[in-house]
Amino acid sequence: MNNALIQFLQSSILLGTPLLFGSVGEILTEKSGNLNLGIPGIMYVGGISGVVGGFLYQQAAGGKVNAVLAILIPLLSALAGSLLASLIYCFLTVTLRANQNVAGLALTTFGVGCGNFFGGSLIKVLKSDAPFIALTKIAKAFKTTLPFADKCGVFGELFLSYGFMVYLAVAIAIVCNRILKKTRVGLQLRAVGENPATADAAGINVTKYKYFATCIGGMIAGLGGLYFVLDYQNGIFELSLNSSNIPDIKVNRRYVEMIRKMATRGGQSTEADREAIQFVKNKIDSAKWFISAIKQRHDTLMHTMQAILDYQREYFIDGDQSKLRPMILKDIADATNLDVSTISRVVNSKYVQTQFGIILLKSLFSEAMQTDSGEEVSSYEIKNILQQCIDEEDKRRPLTDETLMDILNSKGYRIARRTVAKYREMLGIPVARLRKQI
Repeated sequence: MNNALIQFLQSSILLGTPLLFGSVGEILTEKSGNLNLGIPGIMYVGGISGVVGGFLYQQAAGGKVNAVLAILIPLLSALAGSLLASLIYCFLTVTLRANQNVAGLALTTFGVGCGNFFGGSLIKVLKSDAPFIALTKIAKAFKTTLPFADKCGVFGELFLSYGFMVYLAVAIAIVCNRILKKTRVGLQLRAVGENPATADAAGINVTKYKYFATCIGGMIAGLGGLYFVLDYQNGIFELSLNSSNIPDIKVNRRYVEMIRKMATRGGQSTEADREAIQFVKNKIDSAKWFISAIKQRHDTLMHTMQAILDYQREYFIDGDQSKLRPMILKDIADATNLDVSTISRVVNSKYVQTQFGIILLKSLFSEAMQTDSGEEVSSYEIKNILQQCIDEEDKRRPLTDETLMDILNSKGYRIARRTVAKYREMLGIPVARLRKQI
């Protein structure tokens, strides 16, 4: 099957998953007779609650994140946050009998405000200049795919290559459909939604069912918000530039009024008038040229960054430097049909903001090294292995450069001792005798 078609279908499934969570939640709520327009706000609250829970756990755990807790804590946090938002809606519409449309729209606004507030608070806690929270290790647990997916060919790519929440959304939809159509609870719930007076006469607790359905539906929708934050970005990248520094053309009112007065005189304009008009025209043309130059520069940067993103797609998923492909300026120049010198100027002193931090563009370029199998790997991968070997060494008998060379050669990396020394110095690691601890 065509790779483009596979990617299209995968993207459709990924995009459809949060919609499935939200739709199932709203259908369950609607069956009780409540039209909850606050579902987007509840999804927002569920997402930010999961982020807060995951953030606090990741900060507490440091570098040792348990995969089970990394999933369980954000899930419970998202369910708790969305339950609270749903209870607010129920209290307003069921208990106080407020207008459902107004209450729902107010809840959506409230949810967005809560998300922005708590998200901003976490950024302040980190004292970061970047306007985002990176939960790389938590997100990695959510993105874990089935281990046998790679062995199932096209079928595995289309149906088995997703995180567990995709399958959870499908399972919840099937279970809810079964409950609504085949169980006594579903029958009574539909009765409450269709004719609450009759249901009340039949001894059904209408208020209880409305609360129950709305809260469960809200919690399901909240899982959609959590999924969107921690799983949806797997392989889906949105590239954008900060265009706030592109100015608009503004003409001083005095010049505008002056030109307007000149125009009303007809052909009676003086030499001074014509010089003034020409002066304003020249300035406007210069401004247009300047803005056009800025836009062209932005287009070049966007084109170049898109090529880098396509080239290093595996790396941008989770920020694992071992996934960096060998890349030189010529590779991007060939992909963009630009000159190597242009690429060099574009990436110089430029940064890209990612979910796992702010990255210097030049740091993504690395020389290629060849393994025994003939495969080309990035020098970053070798540096990571070198760093790992030194971190795990016996500090009473630190590994020499020659020993490190032998270890790398045994792993299939063709590398000389002087190259090991160069990479060690680039990592800021002293020689073996200076690393020795008694």
